[in-house]
Amino acid sequence: MSLLLLTLLPIVVILCSLIVFKKAADISGIIGLLVIAAVSYFFFQTSLEVIVRSTGAGLIRSFSVSLIVAASLLQMAFMEKTGALKRIIIFIKTIASGHRAVQIMMINIGFGTLMVAVGATPVSILPPILIAMGYSTYVAIALPAIGYDSLCTYALLGAPIVVFVDIANNFLGKGHEISLHQAGMIFFMFLPVVSTLIGFCMLWIVGKWRAIREGWLPCLLTGLVIGVVSYFSNRYDNLVVLTGVLCGLAVIATMAVYLTVAGKKVIDKSRLTPEELAYEKSYPLWKAFMPWVLLIVLILALNLPKDVFNSLASHRG
Repeated sequence: MSLLLLTLLPIVVILCSLIVFKKAADISGIIGLLVIAAVSYFFFQTSLEVIVRSTGAGLIRSFSVSLIVAASLLQMAFMEKTGALKRIIIFIKTIASGHRAVQIMMINIGFGTLMVAVGATPVSILPPILIAMGYSTYVAIALPAIGYDSLCTYALLGAPIVVFVDIANNFLGKGHEISLHQAGMIFFMFLPVVSTLIGFCMLWIVGKWRAIREGWLPCLLTGLVIGVVSYFSNRYDNLVVLTGVLCGLAVIATMAVYLTVAGKKVIDKSRLTPEELAYEKSYPLWKAFMPWVLLIVLILALNLPKDVFNSLASHRG
């Protein structure tokens, strides 16, 4: 029991630092690292060499995440400088402008899931867009952040599940291999539950019970569609890694249908200023979206499993 408490101590310290003492994430992380090192050295007799080597290995492994965030910020800066970001914001402002709950589902669950499934980071991409749409700074940061748990779950069904299956099959040996389909049928069951709960959390952040009363149906529809799409995509090996992409597109399409059935406009330009309308006409939308289109195409090409390439090669032959 004492060993379990010692193991959990660094996590408790980090949570207290974040929640109770309101320390920044980087400061809390350093405090947690020091606590882990102290517990390892004094209670588990871990040598200083192992602690230093483990810390160095952790820093190296974190470079990939840091690189993704840095690249996302660079892309956003480039798009802002060229005017592409402004054009995208004008377009998004016209989507479901009369129904905030649907807008949240489309942008943070639908678009966010689509982007993270191909390796982008909504936490660095969405806040400036949401702020420009009229959300407060707190909400603009909180929505992508709270949704990142759900979005990372989708990412597990991208490149990571391919790596997971490869590693598992190396341990299992010939004759006992598992397929992407088999692994995906386990992972996918978490998606609709987590996404629905995350959706309700987003509504609570925006407007507490009032927002939940107004948006419970779009939220439940989002979870239902995600469950159906992820079930069928994980029945076939070639579609498992595309689960996040397909679910994101399905959520966007479902919310568009929901607005149409409810008699509301999917695209409403009445709230745009004359300046925004003029800019919309002068800057093609396809040009503004091109950096993200190239990102999605390239990452999908890099992350597709070998079976897809083998299938394409056999068809060409």
